[in-house]
Amino acid sequence: MARERLRLVERTAAVVAAAQTAHELGAPLVGVLERVTESLAADAAERDDVEAALAGPRATARVLGWLPLLGVALGTVLGADPVGVLLGGGLGTTAGVAGVLLLVAGRRWTAALLTRAARGAAAPTRARTGVPRRGAGRRAGERRPATEGHPVPEGRPAPGRRPVPERRTVPGRAGG
Repeated sequence: MARERLRLVERTAAVVAAAQTAHELGAPLVGVLERVTESLAADAAERDDVEAALAGPRATARVLGWLPLLGVALGTVLGADPVGVLLGGGLGTTAGVAGVLLLVAGRRWTAALLTRAARGAAAPTRARTGVPRRGAGRRAGERRPATEGHPVPEGRPAPGRRPVPERRTVPGRAGG
């Protein structure tokens, strides 16, 4: 419920910002709202993709959480007395307490990983907010030239570049 309310607030804020931008710039509101609609639809599709991607790890965590109880039940069905060993004191009780502590720690750790993965994927990026990101228009891994956006005085090397030595000719040598 709180998550849906937050999404509604985000959508409302986006529409209000679009209306303000259109008003300040004199741009037609229809184009701006279409862009906001596309962005919101892309966000919803991405959230759905994240939920689908995290469904497998969540199910695995649930199954792994039930395995210790299934082990105790299987031991009882096969005629062993796992409950007696776990509650009888000594090494069995120590192993049971350690197992419960590790189970709780594993569940918390898995929940934290899933939450971080969901939060990291849902964090707004500049591409989704419509703000051009640095390096837009370049391919992945391609770095911007050192001179882009910075004037370089004539005859001086660009920042981070070594000067190219002048070619000197030696009298009496061929090719020079």
